[in-house]
Amino acid sequence: MQQTIGRFAPTPSGGLHLGSLCAAVASFLNSRAQGGLWKVRIDDIDKAREVPGSGKSILYVLDALGMEWDGPVVYQSQQISSYASVIDSLIERQLLYPCTCTRKKIGGRPYPGNCSRLEGLSFANTQLRLRLEESRISFNDAYLGRIEGDLKKDSGDFIVKRADGVFSYDISTVIDDELMGITEIIRGADLARLTLRQVYLQNLLSFKDINYGHIPLVCDANGKKLSKQGGATAITIDSAQKTMVKALLHLGLNPKPEMMREASSVLLTWALTQWQIVNSKRQN
Repeated sequence: MQQTIGRFAPTPSGGLHLGSLCAAVASFLNSRAQGGLWKVRIDDIDKAREVPGSGKSILYVLDALGMEWDGPVVYQSQQISSYASVIDSLIERQLLYPCTCTRKKIGGRPYPGNCSRLEGLSFANTQLRLRLEESRISFNDAYLGRIEGDLKKDSGDFIVKRADGVFSYDISTVIDDELMGITEIIRGADLARLTLRQVYLQNLLSFKDINYGHIPLVCDANGKKLSKQGGATAITIDSAQKTMVKALLHLGLNPKPEMMREASSVLLTWALTQWQIVNSKRQN
């Protein structure tokens, strides 16, 4: 039987907050409850979005919470050659084409494929789009059930490499997950629809299938997703234990009042015993 390998892959654009902690805890518990490995990757490929020191801060908080990861931390910025190699293979298969269309020109619509019919555009310093073939994709989500869509209608041929040389989230995360041997991904529900692109890429590249689960988002008082961009409060060592309690409650795990002040490591040990019970009820 294949060993479960999960992962948490935060972007270092700010400190860990309640929303991202919920995703981390859910992923951690899901892997550990199955006797599996749990790995951490820092998605630092887009340097323009990176907040200096936030990667180290995220790791420091995870460690302080008792969330031990297996193996060395993987950094996307060290994986560039792997992405470039896959891009080259897709170009050889004539599945990529250069595109000069701006967001303003597209106007928020699914990409109509304007540049797919042009010849003579350079592959250098130009955004590259994936030429979609059969674009009807579906997968079974552990939380949301069956998710399906038609990528041609939903987004059109999508970008895998930007004009500034930055590889897209979709292509980089798919390659990394394959290289890391990831078997299960638990993350926020806001990424559920994007998973259709990633499943398409996995099939196209003959990568192994991954089991997905997208947990409910943590929202602010106005019902908006809690996010770094929205000013979500970063977790500090002083607030870490209380935030862990909030994360467990959000995930449907309800520690008894006398446990609320226990150390995070104690709470995680208890949560492991409850995770399978809670998820069994959800699946039924």
